[in-house]
Amino acid sequence: MPLRCFLALDPDPATLDALAALQGRLRGGRRTQPGVRWTAPAQQHLTLRFFGAASEAQARALGEALPALAIAAPTLAGCGLALWPHARQPRVLVLRLATPPALRHLAERAEALARAQGFGAERRAFRAHVTLARLGPQARPPAPDPEAALPACRFEALTLYASTLTAEGALYTVLQRAWLPVAAAGP
Repeated sequence: MPLRCFLALDPDPATLDALAALQGRLRGGRRTQPGVRWTAPAQQHLTLRFFGAASEAQARALGEALPALAIAAPTLAGCGLALWPHARQPRVLVLRLATPPALRHLAERAEALARAQGFGAERRAFRAHVTLARLGPQARPPAPDPEAALPACRFEALTLYASTLTAEGALYTVLQRAWLPVAAAGP
């Protein structure tokens, strides 16, 4: 049975704390908001490449390739908050992240790995981000303060995940993980 897979960078604990604090500020003290499902820390990541349906052999090959891809990832500056796919009918609220050459190169290597394993070319351009909330059709997205400080993000692992869709949202299972070498500070 095929696995729905993707490759992602996992934030370090300090980044997860900073993302939770940002979500708290965006909530404005409210515990719940109709139509807004805040992303739990265990679900937060930076997707490098979504593979979609992968055979067991493809998933195994992808997992075996992780150590060679696991390069030190730079700290990524938060560049802004965005509603995607567009502000009129948003489905997600994201923290956009800087995309320095090292990260772009890693995304290109993930794309090359996908192609080598028989996956089609990615149709969308790579946009570095962390999803903060998923929005239903009647959701009123939080109004972010444009002057609010945005966290920088550090990443500690490169992970191949299987994603299982449920009525409550996607559940992620780690298939393979490679810890990243410690990066030098700075963007």
